[in-house]
Amino acid sequence: MKKSYFVIAGLAVLAVGIFYFWGPEDRTGPEDKNTITIPEGIQSQFGDLRIGVASIKEKAEYVDSEGKPVDAGSAPASSGPVARLAIADPESNYTLNVAAGDSYPAGKYEIYVKEITLGAVGSKGSVALRITSEVDKNPIIINHVVSLPPVDTEKKMVAYAFAYLDTIYGEGEENWQYVPVDRAVIGDRVYDKLTIKLANGSEELVHFDVTAALRQIAKKALENLTGITFSKNTGETIKDAILIRGAESDKAGVDSEYVYLDAKYGLKGLDWELMQQALLKENGRDYDQMDLKLSDGTEKTLYFDITEFFGKGIE
Repeated sequence: MKKSYFVIAGLAVLAVGIFYFWGPEDRTGPEDKNTITIPEGIQSQFGDLRIGVASIKEKAEYVDSEGKPVDAGSAPASSGPVARLAIADPESNYTLNVAAGDSYPAGKYEIYVKEITLGAVGSKGSVALRITSEVDKNPIIINHVVSLPPVDTEKKMVAYAFAYLDTIYGEGEENWQYVPVDRAVIGDRVYDKLTIKLANGSEELVHFDVTAALRQIAKKALENLTGITFSKNTGETIKDAILIRGAESDKAGVDSEYVYLDAKYGLKGLDWELMQQALLKENGRDYDQMDLKLSDGTEKTLYFDITEFFGKGIE
């Protein structure tokens, strides 16, 4: 059996259709690293999980086409307002009706609904969520770390990793095999964790520090985009938005936005976080507004002109 190295993608760019109806709105930043407050009609992001608040209503307002009550949150005493969340994780897209006190799994995360606030007349409400991940629940103890050099392709990164393992455990699958990779951000570094199964039946845990390699790969990915180009605009204002040309679908276009951001600002989740993404329309053209928070606390807003690919579909 030929060795392969399954690297969990750090950037799972998700289907955009269910999020594009949200317009711009002032956002409330995270209260702590695990709590986010999302205004009604806005999408926010936590790691590779995207959550949008589609609507907030009194519980009694959630009825089907025949006027019968529908499921609106699982909290037993949820008599307060109910929110409809649109959620996209790396595996699926779906909606949930939630009440304060509810808790739901979402991929590798768990979402706890802390508070739902109805908006006053003429204003919108918000939802406060506490999100925990497997890393939060089970911190990784790094006891065998190997730093990989800043190579420019995943293939080269894999080759270095395998070469190291061969020197330590011996060449060939008769000496060692591995469990597929688990990637985690710990502190200011990114690690790929491998459980190595040796021929004698024992197992060892090896962590590869892939931070430098992933940063270099992200820069190279922008050069390797096939058929997609970016204008030289700064993107700092909507009038100077970065025009994306050559994307054949919504997904390809949005994917390219994240490739651009990684190349410009570093690794998503480590060097920068997406605080909010909103669709804007001005003078007959479509724009993506991306609100970022950099690792040093600096906030940036970037505008992409997506007119050429917006509405072409997911595939």
